[in-house]
Amino acid sequence: MNTTIKAIALVAVIAAAAVALSADGSDAVTYTDDSGIIYEASGTTATVIGWEGASSELTIPSKITVDGKDYNVTKIGDRAFYGQDIETIVLPDTLKALGSDAFSFNDAVETVEIPGNVDSYA
Repeated sequence: MNTTIKAIALVAVIAAAAVALSADGSDAVTYTDDSGIIYEASGTTATVIGWEGASSELTIPSKITVDGKDYNVTKIGDRAFYGQDIETIVLPDTLKALGSDAFSFNDAVETVEIPGNVDSYA
């Protein structure tokens, strides 16, 4: 097979994968609330993926509403608050999972009370 045919075949494979991924019905949205919490929401759940706030106190809500659709906040994603200067973090009772290094290198935080529903730690 010459180089041109290989390139065309590669483009066809990439295009087919892109079509398959977009056809999965994914309704994922990214949303930032007024306190600077960044979420990725899909289906009926939302994951906290970051924070751009300035407060030293943070309360994560149990649900968010984006374009009229409600999402339960069920996960704090990997490195969501990595290296932030947050002193107080209140987690929602809907939380089920904490991602890897979610609060690492956050020297200001003294304690984080983890809800009893959390059954997954990365």
